[in-house]
Amino acid sequence: RPDTIALLKQLKSGIYRFPGGNFVSNHDWRDAIGDPDRRPPRWDYAWNVMQPNDVGTDEFMVLCGLLDVEPYITVNAGFGEPRAAADWVEYANGAADTPMGKLRAQNGHPEPFDCTYWAVGNEMYGNWQKGHMPLEDYVKKHQAVAEAMRSVDDSIKLVAVGSVGPWSERMMQDCAEHMDLISEHFYVRERHMPDGTPEDVALHVSLTRDRVREVANAHRDYRSRFESLKGKDIRIALDEWNYWYGP
Repeated sequence: RPDTIALLKQLKSGIYRFPGGNFVSNHDWRDAIGDPDRRPPRWDYAWNVMQPNDVGTDEFMVLCGLLDVEPYITVNAGFGEPRAAADWVEYANGAADTPMGKLRAQNGHPEPFDCTYWAVGNEMYGNWQKGHMPLEDYVKKHQAVAEAMRSVDDSIKLVAVGSVGPWSERMMQDCAEHMDLISEHFYVRERHMPDGTPEDVALHVSLTRDRVREVANAHRDYRSRFESLKGKDIRIALDEWNYWYGP
């Protein structure tokens, strides 16, 4: 679709995330490689639709190349296991003589994709997320996944799951050695006056500005309080946000 590619180029985006979102927590990247016409369809339990697997790692990387954007892959830290995440790193970045690199070459891409940015899971703090677990258990899961991924390629940049409040605080205290950035997601809803009428447009737009400030200030506070962050520069990856309308 050259018309679509032309439109996407006009956005001049710096980075694209894949697959991202709640979908990733029951996604097996190995289902979405090879001949698209021979890939097994899978039920997407996050959104209750059939996923044909027409788009996988190879197609995503080709798209990023066409658009000259940085690829950013989110691994399955829900139902997924550390070994699967590590194999995905090797498939993307390994030499053609590694097991997963050989598989990539067989699929038509002998040269490594050299993907730098990798997110360890998506919104694992939410009970809507497949594989959700208590925070005290998830910090161990994050560490195990991160260690497995870095054992394959220690040059990658890992983005941990954050959520301002107890979740981000614990992640920053227990997992600072196993991340380079930490993600924060937010959605803001329109507010209404006491009589039920919406506030004006300027006040509505300010919701996002105010939330960005709140997130940044929270992380400044973490840096000042947590010994685990001394000497570190863990930045925020604000990789999902929007306005939310209605209930």
